[in-house]
Amino acid sequence: MDDRRHAEQKFQITFGRRFNERYARFYRRIHRFLYIIQIGGALGAFSAYLKQNPDLTTFAGLIIAIATAIDVTVRPSEKAAIAIAIRKSYLSLSRQMKRLEPDEIDDEIARLQAEAGEADLESLRNVAYNDTLIELGYDKEQIKKHRCRENPFNWFFRLVA
Repeated sequence: MDDRRHAEQKFQITFGRRFNERYARFYRRIHRFLYIIQIGGALGAFSAYLKQNPDLTTFAGLIIAIATAIDVTVRPSEKAAIAIAIRKSYLSLSRQMKRLEPDEIDDEIARLQAEAGEADLESLRNVAYNDTLIELGYDKEQIKKHRCRENPFNWFFRLVA
């Protein structure tokens, strides 16, 4: 196998693993945050009920409903679980690279990309791409030449994910 193709495959595999790692971490944190809001809302509603404050009880109930609706529609724990499984597959493929033929590796990368589907966090791609450059040992000049520009959304995802 030629070195360029091998390097591209290694980059794609590392990128896929890094992206899914950050994707899963982001959605796990979103799920925890929503869970904390739901518990806090429930405690607030109970406290307001005991103090016989109907306005605060209603507000706490509304907060619980909104957090639950977001949790049900976005399904962060489900998205995190899928990303973790895909990350493990990329990691496994990385370990098998020496035993597989280049075409088999390409097929497996394509299968994993199709399995992952379209990512709904496009800003996370730039972060994962830049992480991949660093992880693969690119020097400062190469990183400067190849890196993706990061905007405030990317900084947010770098911080949270």
